[in-house]
Amino acid sequence: MPPYLIRGTYKEVFTAFGSDFVLGGGTNISTLEPDFERSTFMGTLEECLLHLQTWKDSEKSDHEFYTQGNMFGAVLKMLFGANVYEHPLKKAEEDPENFANNKLASIDFGFVDKDGQLAAFHLEYRKDDPGQWLAGIIKNTNKKPEEREVLFMSSFEPKVVNSAANIHVSSVEAGAAPLIGTEDAPIIHNPLVRNILQAIFLRNGKVHPDSDIIEQFTQLASDRGGYEENRELLDSLQANVDKALANPGLKAIKELGLVGYRSVASMQKCLRKENPFYQQLAALTKLSNKTLATQRGVLLLFLDSTNLSHLYSGYSTAAFLPALSSYIKENMLGKTADEIRENCNQVKTLWSSLDKSLSSSTKETIIAAFLRSSKSSLIQNCLHSIRNDSEAKVILNRLRDGENDLQFYLDKMHGCYYLPSVLASQPTTMERDQFYSIADDQELHQAIHLLQKNGIETYTELLLEPAQFERLKPFISELSSPDQDKIAKVSIMLWLSNQGQFDHFYANQNNIDYLRLLKRMVEINALKGKDLADHLQKTQVFLEEIKPKILETGPRNEKAMASLAQCYLVYPGDNPLAVLPRLKNEPQIRLLQFLLRHETQEANLISLVDQLQVYPQLAEQLMRLFDKGIGAADIMAIGIDPEKHQLMSLFQDHSVPYTANDIQNLLLPFSAELQTAVQAEPNAEMRKCFLQAAVNLARNNLLSHELLKPEAQLQRQLIANLQRAVPGNLRYSSLAVGSDVKSHDFKVLLREIFSNKLPPSGQKLLIEEAFTAITASTLDNLQPDTDAKKKLAKPLSQMHVQMTTLKHLESLQLEQKTLDLLKGQDATSQKFFRIAMFIEEQCEQMRKRLEKNNPQKYQKMLSHEADYRKALYGILHDSLTGDASPRTREELNKRLEKAEKPLLDALEGDSRKAYRQGMRIIANFFSILLIGIPNLIHHRHTGNWTFFSTPRSRETAQTVSKKVRDEIESSSENTQNKM
Repeated sequence: MPPYLIRGTYKEVFTAFGSDFVLGGGTNISTLEPDFERSTFMGTLEECLLHLQTWKDSEKSDHEFYTQGNMFGAVLKMLFGANVYEHPLKKAEEDPENFANNKLASIDFGFVDKDGQLAAFHLEYRKDDPGQWLAGIIKNTNKKPEEREVLFMSSFEPKVVNSAANIHVSSVEAGAAPLIGTEDAPIIHNPLVRNILQAIFLRNGKVHPDSDIIEQFTQLASDRGGYEENRELLDSLQANVDKALANPGLKAIKELGLVGYRSVASMQKCLRKENPFYQQLAALTKLSNKTLATQRGVLLLFLDSTNLSHLYSGYSTAAFLPALSSYIKENMLGKTADEIRENCNQVKTLWSSLDKSLSSSTKETIIAAFLRSSKSSLIQNCLHSIRNDSEAKVILNRLRDGENDLQFYLDKMHGCYYLPSVLASQPTTMERDQFYSIADDQELHQAIHLLQKNGIETYTELLLEPAQFERLKPFISELSSPDQDKIAKVSIMLWLSNQGQFDHFYANQNNIDYLRLLKRMVEINALKGKDLADHLQKTQVFLEEIKPKILETGPRNEKAMASLAQCYLVYPGDNPLAVLPRLKNEPQIRLLQFLLRHETQEANLISLVDQLQVYPQLAEQLMRLFDKGIGAADIMAIGIDPEKHQLMSLFQDHSVPYTANDIQNLLLPFSAELQTAVQAEPNAEMRKCFLQAAVNLARNNLLSHELLKPEAQLQRQLIANLQRAVPGNLRYSSLAVGSDVKSHDFKVLLREIFSNKLPPSGQKLLIEEAFTAITASTLDNLQPDTDAKKKLAKPLSQMHVQMTTLKHLESLQLEQKTLDLLKGQDATSQKFFRIAMFIEEQCEQMRKRLEKNNPQKYQKMLSHEADYRKALYGILHDSLTGDASPRTREELNKRLEKAEKPLLDALEGDSRKAYRQGMRIIANFFSILLIGIPNLIHHRHTGNWTFFSTPRSRETAQTVSKKVRDEIESSSENTQNKM
C-alpha cells in the first residue's frame, strides 16, 4: 500500500486527530527551558547557536503556545494521543512496555532551514517491521500554532476524528519526496536533511531498518557548552548517508546502547574505519554476552575520547571491567587523561588487594567509595582491612565518622565474630555517639545479637538508655538458651516497655499464655497505644472467660485466637459469645475483623454469622467484595440476605465482574430466574458470557423476565455468543434483546453468523455488517466487496438470502398467528424460517422462469402467487404448531391443491407446466418434512422417496432430496449445537 500524507497548519492537524490538547496556551520561557537541555539538533555549531538564540528571543519566537518537544519534533508523538496502549504501530496483543522499549525505534531532531527558518523532523518505526512507520516535518516550529506547517506521512491510513478541521488524507508515492519536495519545488531546503530523508524513506514504501543510526549525528542544543565541532563529520554524512547507515561500527554503537558515550572523533573513526578502534568496536557485536559487549563498548569509547585507547586491551579483559564501566557511567574516573590513568590504576590495585572473600559487588562499592573519598593512606588501609561484606557495609556507611573511628570499628569487629552483622543492621542515619556506644559496649551489642538471632525486634533506641537496659538485660540474657516461651516473653517485654508498660509485663511475667497471646496480638496490630491499658485489661478477660467457650467448639491456632481477641476488643454488643465461638475458620474471622471497624449493630453481626453457618463459602465470597473496594455497609447488606449473596455467588463462581449496586438493585429482581436460567445452560463458557451480558443489559434497563424464561434458552445462547464475539457492545445487545421486527431480523442473521466456524475477526465483521443492514434497511453492504469480506463470501451470501426472505415474508401480510411464529425465538420458529427460505427460493425460481418465458402472464399471476405462498405458510404454521395439522398424505394434498388451484388457473400452457414443476418440488418437500419421517427411513434403506411416485417428477426430486434430508435432520437438532 502507498503511504499517506497529511498537510496543514500545526493547529489544524492536531485538531483533526483529537489531540488539540497539545496546542498549549499560557506558557512562557520557563516552559521552554527544559527543552534547551534535551533538544537534539542536526547541524553545525553555528546553526545550533542560531537555533538557541532564535528560540530565546520572544520577538522572534512564540513562548505563549509552546508544548515541550516542539522544538525538536518529538511533539509529533502526541498526534494520536499520549497513551502508549493505543499507539498506532503497536499490535493489539503486545505488551505496551515491551513494545516501547524493544520494538519501537525513533529519531527526533531540530534543524535550521533556508533563511534561518527553524524546523524539526520526527520518525517512529517498528524495528521488526520497517514497513510500519510514521514521520513528520514541522516548519516554523518557533511560530504560533496557526503559523507552523506540518507535513505528516505514515505507512497506514490515519483516521481523522474531527472533520471540522478541514484536513484531508491522501495517498502519495513512496520515498522522501512528499516530505521534502522535489529539486524544482523543494519543501525542505537544508541539503543535509534532504539527503538524510532520501536515504531513510525507501522506494518500496518502507524505511531503512537502521534509520535510528542518524540519531548519533545529532547533538544536544544546550547553551551550557560541550557542543563539539562537527562540521567535518556532517560533511561526511551528507556526502553518503547510505554508507553511514551501513557502517558496522555505528551499528555496534546503536545495538549496544552506546550512543551516550560516542564523540565526534569516535564517529569519524568509524566512518573512516580507522584501526584498531574500528575493528575493536565492530567486533563487539559478535560477542554472545551482550552485557560484556556493552561494558567493553563503554570502556572503548570512553578511553578513545581521552586519547587513551592504548589502555583498552589491558582493561577490557580485567575482572573489574563491570566496576570500571559503572564508574565511567557515573563520571567517577575524572576528565583529564592523567586523572583517568591514575584512577584506573588505583581501581586495578585495590581490586587485586582487597580480601578475596569479598563479593564482586562489594569490591565495586568499596572502590567507588574510595574514588569519592580523600584517598588518604588511612582510608586506603581501612579498606584493605575489610574481611567480609558486613564489615564493608559498616565502613562504607560510617565513612563520615572519620578515619580514626573507622579503624576503631574494624578493630572491634575483628575481635567479635557477630559484631559486623550487629553494626551493619543499624540505620545509616544513626548518630555517631550511639553507633560508637554499640560498637564499644560488649553487653549491649551482645544483647542486640541475641535479639537478632532469635528474630526479635531490637528496639535499639530503648536499649541505648542505660536505665532501661539494666532492667531488660536479665530477661534478654535468657535467650542464650532460647525456647518459644522465652522468645515470646522477651518480644512482648520489649514491645510493652517501648509503650511505657514494663510494669505490666513485670507483674504478668509468669503468665506465659497471656504473654504469648499478647505477642500474637501485637503481630496483627490488635493493640492500640492510646487505648492500651483498656485493651490489656480486656485481653485478660478474653483469656479467662471467652477463650474457654471458643475452645469448646473446636481447636484454634494462636493466630486465630489472637484475631478473635482483637474482635472482642472492639465488639459493639453485650453478647460476644453469640458470635465469636461460631467463627470456625480464617476467612470468617477476617470478615468479622473488617466489619467490626464499621458495624455497630450486634443484631446484624448475629444475622451474618447465622448465614455463615448455612453457607460455608460465604465469608470468602464477601471478602472478595472487600478486596474489590466495596464498602462495609454493602457487604453487610449482601451477607445477611440469602437472595443477594446467592446471586453474588453465581457471579463469583463464573468470574464475572459486578458491583454492589448490580447485586443489591439491578439484578435482584431477576435473581431466582437468572440462577435457574444459568443452571440450565450446560456449557460453562456460555454461562459466563450470558452473565456478562446480563450485567450490561441490567445496567441499561434492558434485562427482561421474558429473556430468562425456560423457553428463551436459544435466545440466551444467542446473547451469550454475541457477548463472546463483541464484549459489552450495547448497540448490538440492545437490538438483539428487542421485540420489534428489526430485532427479530437481527437475531436471524446472528444465528447464521454463529452457525459458522469463523475466526473472531470474521465474526466481528459480519456482526457489524448485519447491524448495518438491519438498522439502515439495506442489503448493499451484504456483498463481498472488500478483501476482508471476500474471505466471508459464503456466510455473507446466506445472510443476503435470509434478509431477502424476511423482506418477502414481511410483504405478504401473513396472519397474526403466522407472524408470531415467524418472530419467535424457539426451535419451532427457527425451523419455520428455514423452511420459509426454501419455499421463497423455489418461488423465486418459478417467477424468474415465468418472467423469461411469458412476460405477459408474469404481472397477472403475481397476486395469485402471493396468495399461494400465504397459504403455504398457513399450512406450515398448522403443521409445526399442531393447530389443525394434516396427518395423512391425502389431507395434506387437499390443502396443497387448494392453495395451488387459483394460481394454476391464472396460468396456461407452458407457463402452467413450468410452475407445476416447482409446485411439485414444494409439495413433496412438505410431504417429507411434515409427515414423512417413515419415508426418510425408507429412503435410507432403498434410496427412493415414496411420495415421488411419478417418473416425470422423480428426476426433479433428486435435485432436492439431499436438501430435504438435511432439512429434516437439522430440524431435530438443538440450535445450541450450531452455536
